[in-house]
Amino acid sequence: MTTRIGTDALQRLRQDVLDGRLSRREALRRASLLGLSATALAGLASAAPGRAIAALPAGQNGEPVRGGRVRVGIPGSAATFDPNVAIILEAIWPCELLYSSLVRINPEMGVEADLATAWESNAAADEWTFTLREGVKWHDGGDFSSEDVVATVERILDPDLASAFRANILMIEEMETPSATEIVFRLSEPYAEFPELMGNYQARITPAGRSDRLETDPIGTGPYTLAEHVPGERTVLRRFDDYFDAENQGFLDEVEYLAIPEEATKAAALTSGGIELANEFLPTTLPTIQGAPRITTAEIITGGHQPIVMDVTQEPFGDARVRTALKLCAERDGFLAVVLQGHGETAADQCVPSIDPMYGDIPIPAQNIQRAQELLAEAGYADGLDLTLHTSTGRPGMQESAITFKDMAAAANIRIEIVSHPIDNFWADIWKQTPFFTTNWTGRPTAEQMMSLIYLCDSPGTESKWCNEEFDALLADVRGTVDEDERRQLMTQAQQILADDGPAIIPYFRSYITAYTSRLQGFTPHPLRWLDLRRAWLAE
Repeated sequence: MTTRIGTDALQRLRQDVLDGRLSRREALRRASLLGLSATALAGLASAAPGRAIAALPAGQNGEPVRGGRVRVGIPGSAATFDPNVAIILEAIWPCELLYSSLVRINPEMGVEADLATAWESNAAADEWTFTLREGVKWHDGGDFSSEDVVATVERILDPDLASAFRANILMIEEMETPSATEIVFRLSEPYAEFPELMGNYQARITPAGRSDRLETDPIGTGPYTLAEHVPGERTVLRRFDDYFDAENQGFLDEVEYLAIPEEATKAAALTSGGIELANEFLPTTLPTIQGAPRITTAEIITGGHQPIVMDVTQEPFGDARVRTALKLCAERDGFLAVVLQGHGETAADQCVPSIDPMYGDIPIPAQNIQRAQELLAEAGYADGLDLTLHTSTGRPGMQESAITFKDMAAAANIRIEIVSHPIDNFWADIWKQTPFFTTNWTGRPTAEQMMSLIYLCDSPGTESKWCNEEFDALLADVRGTVDEDERRQLMTQAQQILADDGPAIIPYFRSYITAYTSRLQGFTPHPLRWLDLRRAWLAE
């Protein structure tokens, strides 16, 4: 199986990154395929110049201490604990600790071992073999094996489950389990980033034959079990004593997620000691929390973005001229200044940020009110438009973005009424069910995953029902292309199509700003906004 990488090979990879011969992601991918440890991967990531990555905040050192409870302030609460269908962060966060995956995407965006200890591909990258851990226990006492991996993947591929992750793994043609600790994936096409794919949050492994219970009674192999769940109020996780890596993870006795929808209330809870960690803050809240004693703040660049989505099956959004006109109303620097207070970067109505190695350097469009009015007139709306834009305060920036766009669009005689909803109600009743709404996306381990999830014609993750066959064909070619430069060229074409014809106004990519008590150690903010507390502990 996979051989371990030596110091000389690590140095060569680092030098290749510094000299520009390899991208950071490609170097990390090669290192992980060779079984490089998570610590060494982090060192490799730091070699890449000009790349924004999550750094370990100052003061996080010392020997971990067991015990204690961390209370986390989040906007809402989980509606399901089934990781294969969970799509909102309130569910993703506890599932991060309840379940394990074959691999994990660490804060440096590298691949590290979880249930799998090693992985390798054939030369064509269309067959991948994963070696699994021995002695892993499910929370109900059962033994984990390769059959659970097969059952999980088959479950995700079942159209009746309607998992958004299904579209990402349709290339899996066959799975073989030579033993309880080995699984072989045979793919219909080469997929060079298959390990990253299996680090997706919806790829958490679930127990064979017991998946019907997961929505309310999660059974995982993660470091914590579900102790209590009061919808709209709190979710309590308790340490699982039989966790397979208990010496290095799962130090806390309990993790409690508290639903605190209001930004000011969450800030007050943090500074007063009512919570130890807040999931995220607006830039406008920074002055309040940065001056507070015993509080650490952290900010990292991410691929997180907040589109204003148009359902193309509803008028007037089926007309590409109307979509373009709305995009031309957006003044990108204004969004960055007003909504993000400068904490982010402008975007060109496509979802791949400049920090991603697959970014195509798509030109940022300028605001052009005159052209917007001309396009509206051509589409039959010479007197402008009356629109209702649905949003929520439950994700920092969503409502602010809606208000900012309303003001900008007014210059083109586009009259927008904004309706704001509580975050739990928004995801259940508004998202994907109204023709014009703001939404909130974190990044994904790869750019292709992000684009396929939201914009492929047949993806259950689609928000807009937009379908472009040329776009779909390009992404199919991306998945089957091993050479990174060729993949980037294909991805650039796909990004341009999305920018020109796509169904969403994407004016910016956001920084991720979080804050926590200085006692909280072993926690590193993640570019994908995952609240990974597996290695967290509380200092005395």
